[in-house]
Amino acid sequence: MRFKFYNILFVLTAACTVTSCSTAMKFPTRYYNDNKEILDSIRYKYESTYDKKPFHIQFKDKGFRYISFEMLSDTFRYIYNFDLEAHDFADTLYKYNYNTPQIISLIADMSSIRCTWISHLDYYENRQKKNLVFISMRHSELESFFTGEKYYALAFFNERQFFDKQGRLTDKSERKRMREINGQVFHKITDRICYAITGNFR
Repeated sequence: MRFKFYNILFVLTAACTVTSCSTAMKFPTRYYNDNKEILDSIRYKYESTYDKKPFHIQFKDKGFRYISFEMLSDTFRYIYNFDLEAHDFADTLYKYNYNTPQIISLIADMSSIRCTWISHLDYYENRQKKNLVFISMRHSELESFFTGEKYYALAFFNERQFFDKQGRLTDKSERKRMREINGQVFHKITDRICYAITGNFR
């Protein structure tokens, strides 16, 4: 009886894994195409505001009410937590000379597509410092009892990137070497945008 139970459990686990993998393979391009306009808006608002005063944003709860706001400079890094239903967030942005309307609009866009994290990452290419915008979304299609919570991460580059025959992001100088972002292999959506399905939001 116990042997039969474990056989059934194994079959169910295998079926769920196959279904999860199939979903993960189909999800990225469809999600990007369905939300391209809002994703482009998020990227533009973030880049234009970040260039004036650097910051990162994290939504801390599934209800998208509480955020962590990281203020960055060459000399300090402050992290503040806020309840968006209170008034102190806008007051803090104004106090530290951030573009308050732009950031409030950015946060509304992020919440609308369940975007949990946005940041600015630096990398080096031929000893030249470059950067990308990194965002991640929480989505129910990627979660299951067996795989746990998953995030859909997007990397937006400013220049054309290189990919192997499987569509994996590669190093510019050594095309056979994978270029990882935050320890993850990313896959092509366009020449400048790639994705990963990951267990970490950042």
